[in-house]
Amino acid sequence: MEKIKSIALTELHVASHVNFHRTVIHEFRDQKFTNESYKALCKEYVDAFVILEEVAMRPRASLMTPEVRAADNTRGSTMLQLYGNIEGACRSSVAAEKEPAERLAILIRPHRLDYKRMLTDETENIRKLISVLTSTDEIAKDIDALKLGPLVQRLDQQNEAFARVYDNRFIDKAKQPGKGIVTVEQRRLVDGYYRQVVEILNGVVVTTRSGIDTGFDAEAMDKVTTNVNACIDQYKLVLANQGKKREENPMLVTGEAEEEEGEEME
Repeated sequence: MEKIKSIALTELHVASHVNFHRTVIHEFRDQKFTNESYKALCKEYVDAFVILEEVAMRPRASLMTPEVRAADNTRGSTMLQLYGNIEGACRSSVAAEKEPAERLAILIRPHRLDYKRMLTDETENIRKLISVLTSTDEIAKDIDALKLGPLVQRLDQQNEAFARVYDNRFIDKAKQPGKGIVTVEQRRLVDGYYRQVVEILNGVVVTTRSGIDTGFDAEAMDKVTTNVNACIDQYKLVLANQGKKREENPMLVTGEAEEEEGEEME
């Protein structure tokens, strides 16, 4: 009867990490050991693993991300069109166009780069711009002189449409499995239960070798430790292949680093 070997679980990619635990859980539970402490620990391990499966299966990004991107591009295009029209009028040889354009150019100057800012910042900055452009009768006359009213109105509508789509993304993400759970933390929790189970079984191996009756069936113990070690050997090969891929492409991330990067991208 052999003791269960060690393995660097934190280095496994998320999918491999989940598959490893799914396999060893089957081995730990298959023999149906009667020790109550062992059974209680296995239940906690399984419960934590079920949550990990849900978290690992959730999409890396919101399903609405393309819609958010499209709404942002739409308002950005209108904003650039508005700025372009004002800049073009500033170069006009007609005073009735040039003068109102120059006054409007001063108003839009602080917002020239809004389309490059963070999405939520851009939304509020466009609201401020719309507020400025509709704040006085004098500005309204300049807008009318350049026939920019429809553009200003369209930008306002598109900006609010973007805000609705962006807010809906949070509702979408709230419906995803494992909401509020950080994957890397759940991985550590599951790994902790695994190590506790291994400590119990390895302790039984040592005791059994000494001829002490542990209450764990020796034949079943031998099968469990042998099968789990075979699984560990297989996943050590997986880790070795991950290392080779990292050497070929240093930009690849693994294990917890992969998971942390995935969380930030959501």
